Amino acid sequence: MDQDASARPSLAGYLVGVYLFSVCAFGHAEFSALLIIPQLMGAALVGYALYDILGGLRIKIPLEIGLYALLGVWAAFTHYIGPRAGEGFTPGLGTLLKIVIATMACAQLIKTDADLFTALKIFVFSIVYVYIQNQGEIGYLRMAGQVTEEDRFAGTLSNANTAAIFALTVVWACMILLLRSRKSQTKGALFVVPLVVSLVIIYYSGSKKGLIGLALMVLFVTRLLYKRQNITRFQKGLMVIASAALIVLAGYFIYTSPFFFRMKSLFAGISNASDANRWELAREAIEVWLMNARTFFVGVGYDNFWSYSSLGVYAHSTPLELLASCGIIGCSLFLGFLGVLGDKFLRLTRGAPDGDSKNLFFAIDILLVIFTFFMATAVLYDSKELLPILGCLAGYGSFRLRERAEF
Repeated sequence: MDQDASARPSLAGYLVGVYLFSVCAFGHAEFSALLIIPQLMGAALVGYALYDILGGLRIKIPLEIGLYALLGVWAAFTHYIGPRAGEGFTPGLGTLLKIVIATMACAQLIKTDADLFTALKIFVFSIVYVYIQNQGEIGYLRMAGQVTEEDRFAGTLSNANTAAIFALTVVWACMILLLRSRKSQTKGALFVVPLVVSLVIIYYSGSKKGLIGLALMVLFVTRLLYKRQNITRFQKGLMVIASAALIVLAGYFIYTSPFFFRMKSLFAGISNASDANRWELAREAIEVWLMNARTFFVGVGYDNFWSYSSLGVYAHSTPLELLASCGIIGCSLFLGFLGVLGDKFLRLTRGAPDGDSKNLFFAIDILLVIFTFFMATAVLYDSKELLPILGCLAGYGSFRLRERAEF
């Protein structure tokens, strides 16, 4: 990569990394003494971002992050004109606004390769702490002869799908860090630990999204290996063999999961109670969105769809939840955020000056594709684990585009 790739990280990179670690490690903690840690780190993150803005007299928040910020404003507006207007800040709305602010701060602070990679290095080890917290439950699943749907691992993360999505994000970050450190095998070996822990969590979560997402990631990684530049024909042949072996291992990993019966049911077209409920929620979300002209544009108010659902829960789909709660305007703002971010890295991938940069940008494309896949069946617009990382990528992508323009 360019000279900036070898630059020393700034305080911003370390601060963002510690914030990401604290949110993932302590953000789901049951004890208030631990919950205060991510809150304090979030305050420090935002404070330093404001200091950075005032110091340079320049706001570097990208367009896509601006659209996400507008979603936060729009969500608050729909909430205050909705049926729960008199309740003030509900926990759901408060959480969204805090995540919006943290995401904006990450986008402001991440400006270089060194800061991005430093933040990811700290982030990936949060899953080791999560594993230590939950090793008793995971140990039980390892010893259990037979498991049921209710035995899926969630632990302190509260939800099996949340656990799988978080773990798969760590797998992605480890993949990038391993590619980055391929010239230093000692440093690269460190990232094998969180990588293995992440695979264990995906294995026992029983999440169909997690297992399918892992399969997609493996396919993308094999392409990444095959497209590496400056290798001989013999080395390319070895890459083909390695890629085939990786696909076989991933297939065996998925097949031997104790919850593989959930995948079999999916491909056999057998609907269980969970799938039936999701279809019902999807139908109800569309009906709520199309009730009248007002709900079409504004929805029924942020964090209000559950009160219209016969099951009394959220829609379990990012676009559908936004359509029902915030209307077409709110949904368009979030899809615009993803679209602008995706277009940014597609342009960077196509115009990459060297093979290393191209591989990095393509790896980021992988995360965005998998995030889009996840959000179809999960509510992720307020994900405390994922959105700040997307903020980091938005800031980094803008830095790279400015660098290209200056060059």
